Amino acid sequence: MRPIPSQTQPEDKLVLVHGKLIIVVFEWAKGSALDFMAFRWMRDLKVVRAWGKFFAQMHKISRQFEKDHTEIAQRIQNWDKVHCGILEGVKLHPDDVAVINDPQHFGVIHGDLNCSNTYYYDEKDCLSVYDTDQVQRGFYLFDVAQAMVVMPMLE
Repeated sequence: MRPIPSQTQPEDKLVLVHGKLIIVVFEWAKGSALDFMAFRWMRDLKVVRAWGKFFAQMHKISRQFEKDHTEIAQRIQNWDKVHCGILEGVKLHPDDVAVINDPQHFGVIHGDLNCSNTYYYDEKDCLSVYDTDQVQRGFYLFDVAQAMVVMPMLE
């Protein structure tokens, strides 16, 4: 999905800011919803691979974004601030603390990737992902945790 340029702003302006409100309009998501109870999202190897491909692309872009726009990336809420800071103050394992500043392990993530936030596009074997209200700075493994649980079920 790509942002649609504003009709009232310069062509390269994809974001409209009005006070504290930020608006971005995207093209219609291609594909169709994955029925959670049909379990295609965890049984169909093409779908599982599409999830993995999405993560790889998003996390690669995230790493580059953090490098090119460090100040902006630092303003994105951290994982412990999501949902009114419900996880604020949680004690992390020392291994997790050690990688918070490592851009190979920690950066901008979707934070809420599940069947209800994706369409699967059969023609292209890819996901259309939306519902980015929980985008956050967090551990890349948080985004891929579901795929890690699903993969053994395919064998």
